[in-house]
Amino acid sequence: MEFVEKRGGGLILIDGLHSHLKKWNQGKTQSLIPVTWPSKAETQPKTINWRLTPEGEAQQALRLSDSPTANSTLWPSLPEMRWHSQVTAQPGSVTLANLGDTPAFVFRPVGAGAVLYLATDELWRWRFQVGDLYHQRLWMQLAAWIAAPPFQAENKQLSIGTDRMRYTPGETSEIRVRVRSASGELVSNAEPRAFLLLDGKEIATLQLEPDPSHFGIYRAMTPPLKSGAYEIAVAESPTKMRSDLTLSLRVADLGNPEWATLTMNRPLLESMASASGGRFLREEQAATELPNLLQSIDRKQVTIQETNLWSSWWWFGAVILLLSAEWLLRKRMKLV
Repeated sequence: MEFVEKRGGGLILIDGLHSHLKKWNQGKTQSLIPVTWPSKAETQPKTINWRLTPEGEAQQALRLSDSPTANSTLWPSLPEMRWHSQVTAQPGSVTLANLGDTPAFVFRPVGAGAVLYLATDELWRWRFQVGDLYHQRLWMQLAAWIAAPPFQAENKQLSIGTDRMRYTPGETSEIRVRVRSASGELVSNAEPRAFLLLDGKEIATLQLEPDPSHFGIYRAMTPPLKSGAYEIAVAESPTKMRSDLTLSLRVADLGNPEWATLTMNRPLLESMASASGGRFLREEQAATELPNLLQSIDRKQVTIQETNLWSSWWWFGAVILLLSAEWLLRKRMKLV
């Protein structure tokens, strides 16, 4: 409860045939459950197809194709489920996907965090003949979406984070801000602003918008960034001064690593050649010395000679002698 409601964690609930999640719909954990179960389950068809809702089609975490149109067509063609729990979405929850006419993916914000309910535990069927093409992609996207976003700078009332700490010129950065009251409660009706400073000079003021998936979190995208050292500062509202809390990020042209160092490292090349039993040659030596080295390699011959032990009297005698010595030792020690 505290992990989701207070700390902003994400929770994924997967229903199973034994319906153990029904017990969570009572007591303190009741607020975490975004669905209700009927008193009597209806007869299910043998196979059930998937269908995205309009909210699910707009959700990036459920994108299994780069094309939105192809994604909507793909979901009904995925392997059918043989079983799913028959539930009804509670008020305040969002149904993202259905199995037949029953909600199967149900999302609900809970306090500072979020809960995602899955009505079936048979998503493993998606691996049939395609491996992790859809199965792994979906779970990676769901985990990234439902989990609390990271913040690199925090104090008691503000948290500031970005998707990365280093950028190349022309890229944009996503700024995330979480606002808490003096008592530590998340603030959902704040109007925070982010100030973008380049080398200490303010170059942009950004109005942050509420994140619909995470309560008390606000997001904004920066304009394309130029090279330099940036700082991000935040004001909790238009009437307040910006906080002393700042987050630094850097924008630099890293260039192509293969072109970064074009000078030859001769000591390293000579040591590599020596360790591998070869020789180091410069480009101008290749035409004169390389042919002679290749000829010397071609003259080398490997001769393999095999000797059958049973065809040599010396080896045969040695074997008989060893066997006789072993038999005498065994007899002396009364082992035979």
